[in-house]
Amino acid sequence: SSSRHYPFSNHSNNHGPFPPKQTESEIQSQRILQYCTKSTTNFLSLESLSLTTIDPSLYSLSSLPNHSPLLKLFLSQNSLTLLPSELFHHFPNLTEIHLNYNNLITLPPSLSNLIHLQKLFCSHNEIQLLPPQIGHCTSLLNLSLFNNRLSSLPTEIGQLSLLENLLLHENLIQSL
Repeated sequence: SSSRHYPFSNHSNNHGPFPPKQTESEIQSQRILQYCTKSTTNFLSLESLSLTTIDPSLYSLSSLPNHSPLLKLFLSQNSLTLLPSELFHHFPNLTEIHLNYNNLITLPPSLSNLIHLQKLFCSHNEIQLLPPQIGHCTSLLNLSLFNNRLSSLPTEIGQLSLLENLLLHENLIQSL
């Protein structure tokens, strides 16, 4: 009998002679990371990728040498229901975030880390509640929340003294 040698053979796992099959999400995350590590731009577009979660490997971008700090993040047209709080801890220099056309129910309180945030686009989601920490985003100029499920706004929204545009139509708000 002849013995076969497989280059990926590892007898300490249950995957046989081949590596474990990666999920489409894992493959996508690896491609994104490979692209981003070669890029020196200050924006990241992950739009229309059917993402349901943010892969934690993305956070490694914040510590790459010679990489510009991330200023603009585009996550629109995915299937996100929650944003991990770590996202805003790792990218505190964000000035613009696009989250339109997802399934978000709320935004994480870690939003308060984004003191440079000027534009936040969250229309066409399922947002029912804004965290009071939104009041810490004192550089905010544009806040788009139309077509959500908001019935009220936190009083802290009054701390946004630079706010020029607040779009709230097509929500459940009866009075302000």
